Amino acid sequence: MDGESLGPVDPTSGSSGDHTPRASPAPQGAPPTLDLESLARAVVGIGESLKQNQELLNSYGFGIQALVQRMESLSAPPSGASDAPKGAPRFNPPRQFNGKKDEVEPFLSEIKHAIHLSRASLRNDYDYAIFMSGFLKDGHPKAWFTSLTEASKIKHFYDGLKPAVKDQLVSVLSPPDTLLAYSKLCITIDNRVHQRKVEQDPSPVSAPQVPPPPSSAASEPSSAPAASEIASAPEPPRPDVVPPRPAAAVPAALPRPASPPRVRQNLRSDYVPPSQTTTRLGRVSRPAKRLTASSLKEGVM
Repeated sequence: MDGESLGPVDPTSGSSGDHTPRASPAPQGAPPTLDLESLARAVVGIGESLKQNQELLNSYGFGIQALVQRMESLSAPPSGASDAPKGAPRFNPPRQFNGKKDEVEPFLSEIKHAIHLSRASLRNDYDYAIFMSGFLKDGHPKAWFTSLTEASKIKHFYDGLKPAVKDQLVSVLSPPDTLLAYSKLCITIDNRVHQRKVEQDPSPVSAPQVPPPPSSAASEPSSAPAASEIASAPEPPRPDVVPPRPAAAVPAALPRPASPPRVRQNLRSDYVPPSQTTTRLGRVSRPAKRLTASSLKEGVM
């Protein structure tokens, strides 16, 4: 065939005349061949695994849904036990509170009725507070609801403390920022201040002294001086003690002369009214003229 060889000659062959063609080996850096059968088996396995996982998730979802329904049935009130209406009632909303004292009672009455009608949707105290805060006007009413913070609570608590506790709190560089921790600190300081006060000024209560019982030796004669004689003996004067001055004699009261009998007088006839009077507001008031018998006669004549 014009001296062209079909391939490399196998040296192990018995005859050099065997010219059977053979495939040349693939180079080492060539990419691997794609096995379609193995790839198909892997895709089928992944699909089956996903199907199993989906079935497992569905079973978990059904179980969770059953538990939720069970919990709702347990938490729901029994039929006929509650008088709450089934649907949300429609009513006029309460007025907004503007902070005036004349509006307090009407606002409280309206908000109480609104809360009663909306009790089916209000679950806890926080819901009640949020519902009521929606009817407070901006300004002072809204500030009353939003200004109650931990700092304001601590401020009101501090105003009621004893002066001694306040003095000790000055030395606290980093006081607590919550009311509970702040109150515990103040209680500890108050106990220490009280304990220190007791140590500085102890005032034990003295027990009542019981007089000793009379002894039989008091009835027997004795040569020793009696206790009454010792007590009645005058003490020697001391130079640093000034003796008390004798009290001055108080003269006897002089006899009071008898008062003359009281004479009844017609004070009304002798009374002369003032010409004018001045009130507290500075107004001058003049009384009306008094009519007498003589003035009437003069007017008639």
